[in-house]
Amino acid sequence: MYVLKKYAKTSVRILGGYLNNISFTLKMAAITIIVGIAISSVLNHFHGKILKETFNEQLYERLKNQASEDRQKFDDYFLSYHRTVELLVSRYALILYVERVSWGKASWDGGKPVIIYSEIPPWLPNVVVLKRLESIEYALLYDEKERLREAYNGTPDPMPVSLTSLSNLIIRLSLGQSFLTKLDNVKYVISSERVSDGNGKKIATLVIVHRISDDLLIDAVGSIEGRSTVVLADGQDHAILATNKPDLILHGVKLEDLKDKFMFTGESFLNYGESEVKLMFASLIPLDEVNNLSTKILSGSLRFNILTALALILSFVTIMLYVMRRIGKLDVYIADVSRQHLGLEPPESVNGDQLLALEKRFYRLFDEIVLSRKSLEEKASDLEKANRELKESTAYMIQVEKLSALGKLTAGVAHEVNTPLGVIRASNANIHDAINYTLNHLPKLIQFLSSEMLLKFFDLIERSTTSKKVVSTKEERKFRKVLIEQLGAEGIDEAEVFADTLVDMGIYENIGPFLPLFKGDGSLFILKTAYNISELYINSKNIATAVNRAAKIVFALKTYAHHDSSDKTVLSDIIENIEIALTLYYNKFKHSVEVIRDYQKIPQVQCYPDELNQVWVNLIHNALQAMAYKGVLKVEVYRDSGNVIVKITDSGCGITGEIKERIFEPFFTTKPIGEGTGLGLDICNKIIKKHNGVINVESEPGRTTFSVYLPISKPEET
Repeated sequence: MYVLKKYAKTSVRILGGYLNNISFTLKMAAITIIVGIAISSVLNHFHGKILKETFNEQLYERLKNQASEDRQKFDDYFLSYHRTVELLVSRYALILYVERVSWGKASWDGGKPVIIYSEIPPWLPNVVVLKRLESIEYALLYDEKERLREAYNGTPDPMPVSLTSLSNLIIRLSLGQSFLTKLDNVKYVISSERVSDGNGKKIATLVIVHRISDDLLIDAVGSIEGRSTVVLADGQDHAILATNKPDLILHGVKLEDLKDKFMFTGESFLNYGESEVKLMFASLIPLDEVNNLSTKILSGSLRFNILTALALILSFVTIMLYVMRRIGKLDVYIADVSRQHLGLEPPESVNGDQLLALEKRFYRLFDEIVLSRKSLEEKASDLEKANRELKESTAYMIQVEKLSALGKLTAGVAHEVNTPLGVIRASNANIHDAINYTLNHLPKLIQFLSSEMLLKFFDLIERSTTSKKVVSTKEERKFRKVLIEQLGAEGIDEAEVFADTLVDMGIYENIGPFLPLFKGDGSLFILKTAYNISELYINSKNIATAVNRAAKIVFALKTYAHHDSSDKTVLSDIIENIEIALTLYYNKFKHSVEVIRDYQKIPQVQCYPDELNQVWVNLIHNALQAMAYKGVLKVEVYRDSGNVIVKITDSGCGITGEIKERIFEPFFTTKPIGEGTGLGLDICNKIIKKHNGVINVESEPGRTTFSVYLPISKPEET
């Protein structure tokens, strides 16, 4: 056993050495040829199988579509027989012939015999016209009492007795339609129509007949060449009655007996007349034809696969020659770099396998790279420490800039908070006076008023609390004048006092329902009590509005001042954060700046919201300063592909080209000493880059736009 193992190792070593001396291109070409032949054989087997299945499916689908077309053609042809007979009976020549011919006045038994024409009779069109109509084998002309007088036999065989003795029932059933019937075990299509004179009186009946035959089927579905085989079979025993290829399929053979020689589709039943007479319609194609076509396709596919495989092998060999040429150049280059720049003497080139030589050079080179990597890791550690210190410095600068902005905003925010506090203080005093008056006089008023008047009193209070107050002094004077005229016309004393009080309560028109309260004793007392009660509601509403305004300002200030030290991204609403910045600067622009908000629906953004808040505050503050707190400030927010875009536009003086190139430089500022540090836009730029976004500016006199592009996806946390 030991000897065998040793022999095997020696053989492998010798074989390996021999293979190493063979060109890499030759080895790859040999492997490619062997693998290509194996894969080609396997793929050709499965491809042939799939191709054959696909071919059969497509052939079946095509045959099915052809069968549907053939069936439609046959239906149209069959059903058009009644149109043919309608056309024939409308011919003037037929009507004139019937009116002039003398069939005798005797009874049928003693009358003239039936005239049977073998040539086209005078009451039918000439042969040129007949060729344009549906094929007619037999035509029967009956008199007004439906007795057969003349007939046309368009076949070389004698006219069947069953046709010369058609029952009146069949004639009536075939009137105005194509009718399928069976006579003496032969199936016919028959159609009849009345012949009328100029007064509409029936003078004869014309019947046309055709056997269910090969000719009928060929006329219906078209020429034989280049088409699939179509058959008509008996609906009960499935025996074939007609086919468009009579030399291929014999009559009387059942469809079931052909399934081992033909592919079938489009099998359907036809029922155009008597319920017991049915035909079966089917399309088929010989399996020999299918197999021959399939064999031709597979042979072509095999030739194509072989040619493709040869082309691929040649292409691969060509590519390998090119690759090995490039490998040779790379081998020389690595040897030169190792010798000249790294001081390493490369190993000698190996004859034969160029890739093996390159492999040895790489091993030597990578060993040197590993040593260099350790040195780089030490330097990277120092660089990481410096980077961490830089991040801490940047965070400190952002916080300093935030505190600086807070200091500038303090006076304005204090004023904004003081305003709602003043409203609350004044409303509270009004509520105190109104409560005292109401508590002292409401019990007396309730006892004084009747139930009906008390309801009108409370309706008056409800009208006051739900009415929209007029804010224009001019409108107040207008409504006051109208009320004085109305009240004076009603004979109410002190109409001016009443009008002033009603206007203060927000009641300007439609005072008719309340006039009974304003007449009689105590009317002024009633109105004053209603006014004090409505003042309670109005002042409480003013307090709620003022509290909401103060809360909004405090929330904005608290949100902006908040500092998140976790340095982790969260989902945040960009529009809500912009509104916080606008709230902080509301005192700066509420009188002289028109703010236009153009917000579209956007998703929340994964970001550092505290840092982005600093961006919005800086950009809005710069815009207000640029237009000296007078003009138009437009804020747009929308989504474009994977970004949320924020645009802040001011109507200020604009930025010159020289300044525009430097505005994002640290410590660069155009503001006077004490108003700016030159760090605001630099910090904004760093924050946006941290979010993998972009900030840019477009400016001209009267219009400056800062655009911020923020990716919606999560930025890399660095």
